[in-house]
Amino acid sequence: LRNISVISNFNEWSEIISQSFIDAFQALGGNIDYHEKVEISSKDLRINLAKILNRKSEGIYFPTYNPSLQSLIRQSRGLGFKGYLFTGDTLSDADISTLGQNAEDIYSTQAYLENREFLEKYKQKYEQDAPAINLAFAGMGYDAINFILAIKQNLQSKNLSRHFRSLSKN
Repeated sequence: LRNISVISNFNEWSEIISQSFIDAFQALGGNIDYHEKVEISSKDLRINLAKILNRKSEGIYFPTYNPSLQSLIRQSRGLGFKGYLFTGDTLSDADISTLGQNAEDIYSTQAYLENREFLEKYKQKYEQDAPAINLAFAGMGYDAINFILAIKQNLQSKNLSRHFRSLSKN
């Protein structure tokens, strides 16, 4: 793909993810031919989609939240957009169930998780591979716990563990 449109929400997560995608896509030689931010509560995105249909967009990247997420998917299908649809990691099982056939052929970007130790521990504990959806959240939680444990150990090594106990009570 060489021409992509981007629709993001007025939201820090959506803006960061969109900009990261834009930077990476352009670094690979791609062109962003449309970029617009919409309110999370937006349910009518037909004007945005009409603008995209008048461009060379081969795909739409939309790391958004509901209701704009589901609205964009339904309306892009309804207006006959033939390109690829890409979203962030907010497309949930509930969205897929609600969207039915409209959820077919949507690609989801997600933070890549390389931590083999985490993946093995997950598999041992739950007797299954870690699920793709929300894997990044589980990985961030794992990292956060390890970070807190490192702080605790550091405080204990400096004989300051009383500070950790007072923090953990709050």
